[in-house]
Amino acid sequence: YTKALEYCNQALSIRRELNDERGTAPILNSMGNAYGDMGQYEQALNSYNQSQAVYEKFGNANGQAVEFNNLGFIYSALGDYEKAIELYNKALEIFRKQGNQFRQAITLNNIAVNYSDLGDFKKALEINQEALKFRIASSDSEGEATTYNNIASCYSHLGEKQKSLEYYKRSIDIHRTRNPRQLASSLRNMGGVYHELGENQRATECLNEALEI
Repeated sequence: YTKALEYCNQALSIRRELNDERGTAPILNSMGNAYGDMGQYEQALNSYNQSQAVYEKFGNANGQAVEFNNLGFIYSALGDYEKAIELYNKALEIFRKQGNQFRQAITLNNIAVNYSDLGDFKKALEINQEALKFRIASSDSEGEATTYNNIASCYSHLGEKQKSLEYYKRSIDIHRTRNPRQLASSLRNMGGVYHELGENQRATECLNEALEI
């Protein structure tokens, strides 16, 4: 990442020498990504905010939405879930205007995760269910499976264990053919619910299958 940042700074200097302000936005975004991956969140926020300001100046709504999402991710990592939700909603507003169902689904899932982190599982469930409609409409089967998993988690926290199992099973059915790594995660989650219900044999079966993956 240090080398990547060095190259980004060189590219940024060149763009500024050429008075190419528009061209600085994607470079600043890349710097934000690198800082975020390094856990240097303040620097990441600074880079993303600068990039967002450039995109706003030149009327690039999609670029703005991307930066709002990036900023939301960083604030979430910092534990400021309400600020993260605020920024994700700004991104969502742009994606709604664009009619971009795929991006709406991703952003709604991000918002739902932060409501879960705040302990508001009812709100998280509501938003995940909206995200699911867009996942299905955009034929995003892996995203659909992820959303089923998130919905199952919400139901589990709300005490609706049978509903939770129903949605974990939907997630597992898709992951079996597409994503073994996520399949293991969903199996472990479902095993946890069976354990809470006192169905230890089924819990063990799920956990053993997850270990074999």
